[in-house]
Amino acid sequence: MSIDTSGQVTIRGEGSATTTNLQQGLNKAYCTFAQSSSHTIDDSFNISGLSDDGAGQTTVSYTNVFSVAKHPIAGTSNWNGVFTHDTYTTGSNQIRGRGADSTSLSDRGTMTMLCGGSLA
Repeated sequence: MSIDTSGQVTIRGEGSATTTNLQQGLNKAYCTFAQSSSHTIDDSFNISGLSDDGAGQTTVSYTNVFSVAKHPIAGTSNWNGVFTHDTYTTGSNQIRGRGADSTSLSDRGTMTMLCGGSLA
């Protein structure tokens, strides 16, 4: 392990001589929320709030913004649902839910999301 003058931590990879930058490998934001009711956040990190944008659509806003708009996002939806995202910006993303057997957007019970990338 090494720490440079800027505070970046580099560690050796599993079973090899390659190294990994610790900060780059961490989730930069995550959120679990109920989309089908009051959009209440159950657990989060680096999330400043949610807004209900209509059936199956929620904008998730970040406390600390990303350095690029198209940062990696992954998520899940319960109730046999599908998670998608749209409207890329550095400060927020729109999360969308729908049933697996439908193309129409609809509120889901629990939505989760994880974000990677670099913060600004």
